[in-house]
Amino acid sequence: MLNREKRIMISVYMGLFFVLISICLYGFTVGGEPFSFKYISYCTVSAFLMTSLAFFFIYGKEGLRLFFKKIFSLIVLSVAVIQLIGYQPLNAFTSGDVGVEYEVKITEGLEYRQDNVYFVDKEGVTRCINTTFDISYIIIDENELIPRTGGRMIVREKIGGFNRKYFEIVKVTYEPEIKPFF
Repeated sequence: MLNREKRIMISVYMGLFFVLISICLYGFTVGGEPFSFKYISYCTVSAFLMTSLAFFFIYGKEGLRLFFKKIFSLIVLSVAVIQLIGYQPLNAFTSGDVGVEYEVKITEGLEYRQDNVYFVDKEGVTRCINTTFDISYIIIDENELIPRTGGRMIVREKIGGFNRKYFEIVKVTYEPEIKPFF
């Protein structure tokens, strides 16, 4: 018979596995935007089911009275947030697309300690790249150009495994001069 600590460890490992399976199940069957109402609802319901099964596995019949505790709500919320955060990296990881590179003008850059770079893609749609989550863009050299408003950069447009477009910064080709405030 398994003691409670072993059941908790098994539940944690199986929970992580089922979170990945849940994200892939939604992504490959429905796909689309990660922060849509449909996906947030899916994450909440699947997190509730996974947490309920884990509580029954760990605590048995006494798991029913733990449903109404705050810890259960926090675990459901954290599992749903993990699913929301994990959608885009799994979309990029499952991509088999090489991508298309083209040059764009930066409409809003990294001034004032922002993390998002906005630009207009080749179809005329305003897009955003969050540089904290974009693994392909890391400032390594201090001589490298920084994406600032009015500058130009080369982006790579890819279609992920969940049929959602995502963009990577390949190279910043032009950086406008910084004007002093005084």
